[in-house]
Amino acid sequence: MRHPSVTDARATRRPAYWAGLRPMTDLAPADPASSSVQAVLDGAAHIRRGDGTRVDLERKQAAMIAWLAVHGPTPRARLAGMLWPEASEDRARGNLRQRLSKLRQTAGEIVGDEHGLLTLASGVAVAAPSLPGQWLDAFSYDDCSEFAAWLDAQRESRHAQRRQGLLAE
Repeated sequence: MRHPSVTDARATRRPAYWAGLRPMTDLAPADPASSSVQAVLDGAAHIRRGDGTRVDLERKQAAMIAWLAVHGPTPRARLAGMLWPEASEDRARGNLRQRLSKLRQTAGEIVGDEHGLLTLASGVAVAAPSLPGQWLDAFSYDDCSEFAAWLDAQRESRHAQRRQGLLAE
């Protein structure tokens, strides 16, 4: 279920990366020439900066980027609660703050925060998985069951879309 403020934020303002962005099942391969930063979330998840520098992502950083790529602007509290479900609200928000800070230190400003809504920054492209089921496949999300269930659904949807495409040919 989407948080009401996410829907409201989408209706009023969409960041530049959102233009043409569809659910993960429809993501097209990112074009590095048209973006300053490329997020690769299959295999060993990483960020590729415009200068070619590669920055490996921690699993919850990769999860945040995947969620934001599919859902767009999301309240901090929503991501914190989903990625740290066993932690208190304060602890979960602190964990999110730490991960975002580390991400900014290593990869730059790839996640924006405007009025408590997190978004992918302008100039960030998320590459489609090279094969179905490979999105975030290097990580386990057993400790955040809601995110794990969402990710499984995204992967299955991608598998189904690929099967349909192959059968149609």
